[in-house]
Amino acid sequence: MSGFNELSTNGLEGFKDFLIKEIRKSKYKVVVIDGFNIVKNYAIDDLEYSNFFYSLNAVASTLGCTIFLILSSNEINPNNEFISVDGVIELKRIDVGMRDAREIHVHKMRGIPHYEG
Repeated sequence: MSGFNELSTNGLEGFKDFLIKEIRKSKYKVVVIDGFNIVKNYAIDDLEYSNFFYSLNAVASTLGCTIFLILSSNEINPNNEFISVDGVIELKRIDVGMRDAREIHVHKMRGIPHYEG
């Protein structure tokens, strides 16, 4: 499914309503939103962006749905995304000499013990 038309036509509120309707209708337990960096461009200000996160998180929790937001790490703002989500996991590819290596960094994981790094 694609919510881009809803986002570009009706903004964050319309996009949130679209997601909630789809989650309810299809009884999704997991939703992955790729390219989430674009969503911030449709927010009027940081407050609207934060409210979008809080309300989407609350509804998803109520419906028993886990939402994964995929965005580039240089777009993560600790004042918005980190506060309202249950977990922040960074996946990274790094150069190690003549080969590539993959790295995972758990920045935050609410409700379960974890080791940073």
